[in-house]
Amino acid sequence: MSSYNITLVPQTGPTRLITITQPSLSVSIIDPSDRPTFIQGEPGPVGAKGDAGPMGPPGPSVSIKRDVFNLNTAHISTKTVTLSASPSSDWVLFMPDRGIPQRSGIDFLLQRDDNTIRWTNMGLDGVLRVNDRIEVHYLIKD
Repeated sequence: MSSYNITLVPQTGPTRLITITQPSLSVSIIDPSDRPTFIQGEPGPVGAKGDAGPMGPPGPSVSIKRDVFNLNTAHISTKTVTLSASPSSDWVLFMPDRGIPQRSGIDFLLQRDDNTIRWTNMGLDGVLRVNDRIEVHYLIKD
């Protein structure tokens, strides 16, 4: 299994470091703007941009999608947010504003069948409030 550290440097807000552990991906472009970060291929030598690495030919091309939510009463009462696109894997980064990354399966659950994140009876249950701002980063197919 390979790990990748990605630093997100948005046009506004704090710089964030993301670690992706995924056996079939390699970083091809890190865009230091607020646009998605592109990932493609399999692990290969440093600087490989989707080229065949030691594990074989490149895999499917994906990018990191970023959704921002300002939580309202509906989000809080249902303990759910709906993503704007379909995640292509179970990898997700859930970041409350001025908070730390939350853990999937402990603090929240990703429901890929309906593109939602739920926190009923999870670590975030009772923690999130109306007007909290959260960012959710996840992988989508290009």
